[in-house]
Amino acid sequence: MDLQVVHLLHQQIFSKITIMLNPYRAIYMGFYTLYMFEIKPSLTKTNILLRVSELDIFRHYCKTFYKAGENFKSELRKDTNASCRIDNYKGSIIFKDFSSKGSLSCFGYVMEKYRVTYFEALNIINQDFSLNLDSCITINKPIELAIINNEQYNKIYTGNADIRVKYTDWKEQHIDYIEKHKLDVSRVSTHFKVNPISHFWLKHQQITAKPLAFAYYFGEHNNQYKYKIYQPHQIKGKWYHNLNENIIQGWNQLPDKGELLVISKAYKDVWCLDNFGISAIAPVSEVIGIPEYIINELTQRFKRIVCFYDGDYAGIQSMNRLRKKYNLEWYFIPRKLGIKDFADYCKLNSVDKIQSDINKLLL
Repeated sequence: MDLQVVHLLHQQIFSKITIMLNPYRAIYMGFYTLYMFEIKPSLTKTNILLRVSELDIFRHYCKTFYKAGENFKSELRKDTNASCRIDNYKGSIIFKDFSSKGSLSCFGYVMEKYRVTYFEALNIINQDFSLNLDSCITINKPIELAIINNEQYNKIYTGNADIRVKYTDWKEQHIDYIEKHKLDVSRVSTHFKVNPISHFWLKHQQITAKPLAFAYYFGEHNNQYKYKIYQPHQIKGKWYHNLNENIIQGWNQLPDKGELLVISKAYKDVWCLDNFGISAIAPVSEVIGIPEYIINELTQRFKRIVCFYDGDYAGIQSMNRLRKKYNLEWYFIPRKLGIKDFADYCKLNSVDKIQSDINKLLL
């Protein structure tokens, strides 16, 4: 037998005997390997609560809270009476606001206070308590306290009324809905500020969201937080929003300059186009359109602008108004394909085919 082979066999046998005789050394070497490669625990609710308590999180972020079980004034809204309490409820510490008949976990409180997603709330706690958990989310912009005014409205367009939302965890049905469009859940959540909700409020009226429901967050405009509520499986009550023509879906995600911009009819199309490296925006609805001052700015920022609306009668009609008014290029999916929009096209085709068809259109 070759001497080198014999030497290797001796090494392997010696290593096994060493581990058998000294298991503590093997365990030590395992921990040493983990340390050398700096493997961090993942950023999850469970891992956070192993390192810091729910009460400590509440004490850090709720500045008007002093003692569990005692009422205090809310810092999330204008509160003249001490109508809030943080206490133990069925083994969990929760924040209860008796004026809204709602409750929040410590994570929900951070989400509500800073108007962020669930993943971003976990990361804020991770950073503030120096927990050193592994996360790909970074909070770069300054965080401001949100003063919430509860108001009620029962129409699809809520005008200037405030909308409140209560975020919930991403569940299987939410993830499946996003991923079937070939989209990445993390990017949709953090980049486009689209997240699942369990409840929303319209003028003091608390509404339980459907099992599949999302809130699109568009930032603060004129001291008001702008949302669009989307419940995909509903016929009535599918949409609620407090947007206007000056709020363009996808605007906050646009680069300063670019070769191509697509104007689509829906925010979901914007996510799908972004997934293939194409900058896109959408008006609040097809019938509202886009103001001239916004188009003028976009023509300075992008070399080419293309309208890409639905191929049905309403979509073509809306697209024609836009392209004729501003002399823009246009395209729609042929009706013979039986596909309504680009989001549906992504759902029904492979990534390779979608990319190939996009390349052909861009030539």
